[in-house]
Amino acid sequence: MKDSVSLKELQSLKNTDLIKTIVKTSIDQIRGKGEQKKKELYNILTIDQKSLLSFWVMYGHTRSGWYQFCLEGITVGGYDHYFSAINEGLIHFKENAMSEIISKAYTLYISNKTFIAKVWKNMENHTHLIEEDQKLLVTLKHQFEEIDRTYFLLLETTIKNIELYIHNHTNVYLEMTNSYK
Repeated sequence: MKDSVSLKELQSLKNTDLIKTIVKTSIDQIRGKGEQKKKELYNILTIDQKSLLSFWVMYGHTRSGWYQFCLEGITVGGYDHYFSAINEGLIHFKENAMSEIISKAYTLYISNKTFIAKVWKNMENHTHLIEEDQKLLVTLKHQFEEIDRTYFLLLETTIKNIELYIHNHTNVYLEMTNSYK
């Protein structure tokens, strides 16, 4: 891959290709690094850049839905801190409907975090949940599926709106794209 992206190239990109190109450099810098390195990078980003990076984390980790996102979060000690960054980013982009959905997912996650951890532990140990917990899991998955339906309905519009925002603030994102090279 070449070392930098031109303004013309950035302006020609659309949707997730645009977002991915912009955040790739930042993600390459933190992938496989500890939390301290991630915090250092995050702290030098502008609000526009933080918002986009947080959106991309959400987009990349929710492809299988919010239940899966929360289940994966348990394996790494929780995604609690990501929810607030994601929500702040969505509010910055004025994506209030999406922010409300994320808040619902977070509330459901927090209120069931202990149970989700129990489900994960059973999966790791290849053991089955007791019948009462199986019923609770079905209910919980249905609740997340309701959130997912709205989330995935809003996602395309959110991506389009963020694309428009980026094209209206190209220089900020061009700087992010070409940083750390």
